[in-house]
Amino acid sequence: MNNNKFAAIFDMDGVLIDNSDYHEKAWKIFLKRKGITLTEKEFKETVLGRTGKDCLKEFFKNITEKEIKNYADEINAIYREEYAPFIKAMPGLVDFLKALKQNDVTAAIATSAPPVNVDYVTEALKIRHYFTNIIDDTQVTKGKPDPEVYLNSANAINYAPSQCVVFEDSILGIQAAKNAGMKVIGVATTHKISELKNVDLAIETYDEINIERINELFK
Repeated sequence: MNNNKFAAIFDMDGVLIDNSDYHEKAWKIFLKRKGITLTEKEFKETVLGRTGKDCLKEFFKNITEKEIKNYADEINAIYREEYAPFIKAMPGLVDFLKALKQNDVTAAIATSAPPVNVDYVTEALKIRHYFTNIIDDTQVTKGKPDPEVYLNSANAINYAPSQCVVFEDSILGIQAAKNAGMKVIGVATTHKISELKNVDLAIETYDEINIERINELFK
């Protein structure tokens, strides 16, 4: 195992970028085309933090694998088109990633997003070189709160789960990281800080966090 005290694993949506409004917009545009309307509460409960596949299976009974792929491609295309003029990194993120790299702290991305969305975000923000490994939805069979995405990430970077700290914004994602036996820093984008239960620390921006504060979590 690596000798550094911890490795940092980042979810993508709502963690590297504050984009839940645009995912919500894309899903709502898509569902409206299919004659389905959702309240914000229903959206948060049924869509956020879950794989698109799980969501589509809930909305459309007896859906085929081909239909799932086609629908997911349609939703993601809407999302990228809607978000393109506005995409930007979370405040303080790039400086924080630089600090991790300068201190030889391994960083990875573990997301239930498809590769096309990961490429879209990391290229737009020019941050891909900060990450040793990226786990996307092609490498995960079980959605959050199952810990698979985070366990796969830890395994890929050769760290024990107990050595990892996860940055998460969703309730299901926090549960997944805890189920993996990892420390969790909640990022208050999708939810307010007061709603981020069962986390080791909660932040609104990356200006509030540094390596020393994370090391304290592992003492």
